[in-house]
Amino acid sequence: MKRGKSLLTLMALLTLVASQIWSIQPVLAQGHKWVGYTLYNRQDDSKPSKPGTYGEIYTINPNLPDGPHFSAFYEWVSSQLSVRYGYWVQVGYGKGTKFWLNSSGSKISGYYVERMGENDDPLSPEHWFNFNGPATGTWHSYATRHPWELPWEPGPKTITEWRFYIDGSRVWTTNVGQNYYRAVDEGSKAETASDVGDPGRICLTGTHFWELKFYDPLYYYFYWEIHYPVRDPPYSLTEVTHHEFYASGGG
Repeated sequence: MKRGKSLLTLMALLTLVASQIWSIQPVLAQGHKWVGYTLYNRQDDSKPSKPGTYGEIYTINPNLPDGPHFSAFYEWVSSQLSVRYGYWVQVGYGKGTKFWLNSSGSKISGYYVERMGENDDPLSPEHWFNFNGPATGTWHSYATRHPWELPWEPGPKTITEWRFYIDGSRVWTTNVGQNYYRAVDEGSKAETASDVGDPGRICLTGTHFWELKFYDPLYYYFYWEIHYPVRDPPYSLTEVTHHEFYASGGG
């Protein structure tokens, strides 16, 4: 792991899983913007991809626009379960206004996991939140895993199960639908969102992803060996390798 990283303890994670699962208000966001990498840039669901992905992300803390409206930024790794229907699982950290119910409208940040599957409301995906971190300027690792395809993952496990890890500790486990449970692509991106105005008002300068890897049934993981860049204006992307990039701009 890279410099400055602090590990969450297993006891704290178990407490958070038990106590910090929050409902989410439906948000009709006017716009989203992304910058980062897609592994294969698949256009359909005809080919399976990897049984999980991993990345290390540097924590930034951009200012969000003032006002009563929703705005947010997120940085995450994800496994795409369906390109056709827009299903995914992802884990990362972010900062938002208005829609995290326990925030009382204040601007907060934290770790999160998100699932958008065939049985989920597209306006309100399933979430797990830990509002106690990460600290600005620290590195943390994030991972998705489909244990059914990974013999070395401990059981018991089901074919629809996905597991999510932060700094090497499992923080959430969920089951997706019966029809779309295998990944068809992977992503590692920074994202901004707003329900009014331009989400590009949020500055992403300082964004840094590295150590991007995908999991393998036999050999644990490999570095990403290919990538497709994603860069919505006004954001800029600096491609270092297939498994490292910087992003900047906005604000």
